[in-house]
Amino acid sequence: ANWSASSKNLNVSWSGFEDASGIDYYEVSLGNSEGSDNTSAWKNAGKESSYSFTDLNLQDSNTYFANVRATDLLGNVSLIASSGGFTVDVSAPTISAVSVQPNSAVPLFDDLNIEFTLSEPVHSAEVSAEVEIGLIPSISYSVVDSTVINVSVAAPFTSGDQITLTIRNHTDRAGNVGLTTTYDYDLGYLADYDLDGSIGVSDFNQFVSGWFSKDLQYELGPVFGSAPNLRPDRDGVYNSQDGMAFYYMWHWDNGQAGKLLAKRLPLIGEKLELGYTNDKLLITPPDKAHGSEVIINFPTNQIQILSTSKPVNGTLSRSLSKTDTLSGQILSHSLLEREDIVFDLDFRSRLDITVQISYSFIDKNNQTIGSGYTDFVLTPIPGEFALRQNYPNPFNPNTTINYDIPKDAFVNIIIYDILGREIKTLVNEKQGAGFHTQIWDSKDKEGAPVSAGIYLYQIRSEGFIKTHKMILLK
Repeated sequence: ANWSASSKNLNVSWSGFEDASGIDYYEVSLGNSEGSDNTSAWKNAGKESSYSFTDLNLQDSNTYFANVRATDLLGNVSLIASSGGFTVDVSAPTISAVSVQPNSAVPLFDDLNIEFTLSEPVHSAEVSAEVEIGLIPSISYSVVDSTVINVSVAAPFTSGDQITLTIRNHTDRAGNVGLTTTYDYDLGYLADYDLDGSIGVSDFNQFVSGWFSKDLQYELGPVFGSAPNLRPDRDGVYNSQDGMAFYYMWHWDNGQAGKLLAKRLPLIGEKLELGYTNDKLLITPPDKAHGSEVIINFPTNQIQILSTSKPVNGTLSRSLSKTDTLSGQILSHSLLEREDIVFDLDFRSRLDITVQISYSFIDKNNQTIGSGYTDFVLTPIPGEFALRQNYPNPFNPNTTINYDIPKDAFVNIIIYDILGREIKTLVNEKQGAGFHTQIWDSKDKEGAPVSAGIYLYQIRSEGFIKTHKMILLK
């Protein structure tokens, strides 16, 4: 034998010794060279043509020679016959290197090809593949140059699945069998083109760009199953099935816990350019921005914020949004064409409202060109001019007058008595858009208290005129 898997025991056998007077006995020895006995001294083996050495102390990777000589009945000793030498190998083969590291994210549409490098040559091995969710994939493998196991697992795979490769019965030349070893590989999510574990705006950009350029490497459908574990069976055509596949995966991913929370992103580029009206929030993207992610968190008892989307060609939207109106969270991914990003506003408070906004902008190559976080204060803006009924009414001595200004304008508010005589001017100036308040202390323009009775208060601004009555009691 050329190899021995034991350092303690060795069986040897021989043949071919002949003598006219007959063989009286054989002797055997072990040594690190032909004919030597420096490992195990000569031992009488009797007339048997085999012998078992025990309690040896052979060293791993060393080469030894078994030696035999015969003595005939007349006491003549033969020449020594030596084996061709054998090497001791008591170590089982192991996997010393893997070309694709375990727990790596694996693309769904590329065959999984892995090289497992062995610690020593083997003459055989077995490999099998299992998955947690989808169909068991087709697998092929081979041992190359006795030291590498090449494994190929055929795509496509099921989104979000896991492949477990098991290597067993890898047997070296001495018959040592390596331990059964498993390697887990996480399959990426459908539509997660950059394999970062999230279906973000860069993936949205890749999909839409692929759609319009008909680049089939970004095609997704048709698919089977439910998100996130969709199994693709691409048909080579972009159609609604591809759009729905992306939509399913995008909404599943962005529905996970924490996805709608505004992030304290580092400031990259210029600060966010924001504007708003009484019913719109406007975000102006930076130059060269091609895609955006905007997350807004808001107090639902004071305001509601909703995103808008614009269908393209009736089949594909360039904007996707996820809104939780109960928690006050909204996420929007948009592909931009130099237009503002628009959100609908529904003010439910007259007080200033603070919303949290995180944002990220990418260029056409998915490179980040702007990001940041801001606490933005919205001062509610009315939709039209209005003069509210004072309160309390009747009153003594103070009353509150509320009025609404939908845009910056010059405002004039005057108190009159029942005969139309001017009592006091409360406001006579340009004011900003918003909800405003004035308090009248029932004194005239000279600071003297007025008598009880019916009074009128009137607002004039930008062609708007409105008058209400109020009653002062004493």
